[in-house]
Amino acid sequence: MVREHFVFQSKYVHDEFVRVFGEKYKFSVNWCGCESPFINNISFRKENSSEKYKCIVPIVDSKSIVKNFKFVVDNIDFIDQNNIEIYSLSEGGERSDKIHYIGRKSKVELMSLYCEMDFMLMPSLFETVGLPIFEFAGTGKPVLVLDKPYISGIDNTIGLPDNIFPFCEDEFYDSIINLTQEYEWHKILPLSSDHRMLKPDWSAMNNFI
Repeated sequence: MVREHFVFQSKYVHDEFVRVFGEKYKFSVNWCGCESPFINNISFRKENSSEKYKCIVPIVDSKSIVKNFKFVVDNIDFIDQNNIEIYSLSEGGERSDKIHYIGRKSKVELMSLYCEMDFMLMPSLFETVGLPIFEFAGTGKPVLVLDKPYISGIDNTIGLPDNIFPFCEDEFYDSIINLTQEYEWHKILPLSSDHRMLKPDWSAMNNFI
């Protein structure tokens, strides 16, 4: 008898597990929830501000193929031309003339940083969850996410809030232009602590307790 019980964050992660290891294991799909930034500290961009947009790219390894920071590097001239400053959590990398490499941050520092940024760009090719996406989304500010199966899997599991915008690579320029021209439309109110995205859901575990 198989006694192992695996817990997956989304149906997509479960399906990938089954594809590799087969269907002989018990499982449940449970959204893990995430922390929310400090709502009282969130600063919102002033409408019609002439200041550059501040965009955080939450990747700590700019050389990782899976994290796909190369996408940012390849498009940095266009990003810069659209009045956007990129802040990366990597210690360093290419195009430091136009990318701010600020290095890893503690959890408290990271949450404070999220409160200061105008939007997030996540170019990863694969994540299991990609917690920074959802932590940042808690601010109510926009998140542009490269549209890959993992994000669709989470959408199918709990749904995405209205400030997370998946995009295809060939739509990136349009997505950036649209965001900067219609920024107010892309943001929502900060999410409360009981929002479905922030709260963990262990209901699927009931059959195994």
